[in-house]
Amino acid sequence: MSQKSTALNAISLPLNQVNLIEASAGTGKTYTIGSIYLRLLLQAGENCFSRPLNVEEILVVTFTEMATEDLKRKIRERLTAAISVFSEYYETKDKAIFTGEHQFLAELLPYLEDIPTALRRLKLAEQNLDLASIYTIHGFCRRMLMQHAFNSGVHFNLKLLKDQSDLLKQFANEFWREHFYDLPFHLAAFISKELKSPEDVLNDLGSNIGNDFSIQLDKPELLELPLKEFLQKDITKNVEIIEKIKDTWLESAVEIRNLFDEEVVKKDESCLNGRTYSSKTILSFVDEVTSWAKNRADITLNETLVKKFTQSALDNAVKADFKKKGVRITHPAFEEIEALIECKKRHIHNVVTIASFGQLSLAALAAAAMDDPTFRRLCSSRRVTIGQRTMENHNRLLRQVEGCVGLKTGYTKAAGRTLVSCAERNGCRLVVVTLRDGDDWADHAALYEYGFRLTAPRMAAQRVLERLCRTAAAIWNGAIQQEGRDA
Repeated sequence: MSQKSTALNAISLPLNQVNLIEASAGTGKTYTIGSIYLRLLLQAGENCFSRPLNVEEILVVTFTEMATEDLKRKIRERLTAAISVFSEYYETKDKAIFTGEHQFLAELLPYLEDIPTALRRLKLAEQNLDLASIYTIHGFCRRMLMQHAFNSGVHFNLKLLKDQSDLLKQFANEFWREHFYDLPFHLAAFISKELKSPEDVLNDLGSNIGNDFSIQLDKPELLELPLKEFLQKDITKNVEIIEKIKDTWLESAVEIRNLFDEEVVKKDESCLNGRTYSSKTILSFVDEVTSWAKNRADITLNETLVKKFTQSALDNAVKADFKKKGVRITHPAFEEIEALIECKKRHIHNVVTIASFGQLSLAALAAAAMDDPTFRRLCSSRRVTIGQRTMENHNRLLRQVEGCVGLKTGYTKAAGRTLVSCAERNGCRLVVVTLRDGDDWADHAALYEYGFRLTAPRMAAQRVLERLCRTAAAIWNGAIQQEGRDA
């Protein structure tokens, strides 16, 4: 239910109840506060407070330090003026002095039974104005916390900081020393490149410090790890992959340079697109990547390597007429580097060696396909009868390897004999891909034994943990049910 608003009258405003005053800029808010302050000191006006108050008992709260000082000054001026005008009136009894800005004092006069008593109260207030409860919001909060330190649980020497930048710098420097100074070289290099310094981190965080904010991550669970464990688990593994990429490049650096030397000699007859692989720049690209590979302090992935020297990038840069003839620039290092780059993107860290990017693609495709129940059922079926016709699945691994659930053989001139298979044991799924392998059935069986042997301890620990969780949940639910029956 809404209430009708009325114009403010400083004399008749009830001071024995709660009032909400709405005022825009330039409407005399400070003057009105001074008028109400005088009424409270003198117990004057309509509907006044039950007794006269002293300056310590009147709380005035504003926003800024500047506004607080201005308010104190204006109230002191009002007190001084009131003392001067009432003193002169007490001596002369001339109401003509209540003119202009003193008109409010004339309105107060009928409510003052004893002028000398009113003057004593005003002079006492003027003398004690330094004790007046006129604060900023944060200043008032600090005062309450200090006065009630035992109840609030704060330190007696609580200090109010208007600028916390020095404190944040101190904290950032201490955090840096505690967590980063004793890191291995490759992790220290990562911190130096990505975070640079404590000052840079504070600048990046900016106004987000102290606020709740959310970010989208591919692996949000990493935020739950202790910092050093995160660095070891994620950053170190990425560095290891980059080191493998560098080693792969350096092992073939001479051959790669000779390969592109030949293309430079061909000039316009080169099979590569001249706009992306100019004869004037291609060798400098090769030298740039070689210098990066030799620099062990650089643990970032070289962009030129990614854009220019993966097998797919080179294949895409082959001119159309050469593509029709099947001409391409190829080297085993390009495929292996591309596979390692893909591992880094997919956070696949347990890579020992990968023969080609094609193997990784087939493995990822197979893992995704096995999530489809229909596809899985078809691949894992040894025999299917439709009407009068029975079809046999010729995948030997379904009979030879425990837990095998598929997949498929194949053959192309480029890849040779291909076998992609999948097996599951104790909740763990493995996919194996081989290309150009003359003994792939036996190799897949051996790789599964090796792979499941490596994963067995982790899976066993996971099953124990799951059993413990189920047991704890059962005990908890039983306790709740028992408590319900007791109630």
